[in-house]
Amino acid sequence: MKPVSAAEFRVNETDRGWVDAMCTPHPIAAFTDKMTLTGARERIAKKAYIRAKGYPSVPFDGAQERLKANAAWRVF
Repeated sequence: MKPVSAAEFRVNETDRGWVDAMCTPHPIAAFTDKMTLTGARERIAKKAYIRAKGYPSVPFDGAQERLKANAAWRVF
């Protein structure tokens, strides 16, 4: 998949060229292949969830609320 342009993410005009130059195509399989959850992430000592508030997203907002109640996660 082609990278999304920095402008769509509201990156300031000064930095858009640099951000676009750093982006690379993303394999479509990341969206279509089934993933296997092993529970290994629960063994990660420090976990953080960072929510970029400038972009409306019901699923990301829901995840943020769930993780706020989980002492294993730092939420920003």
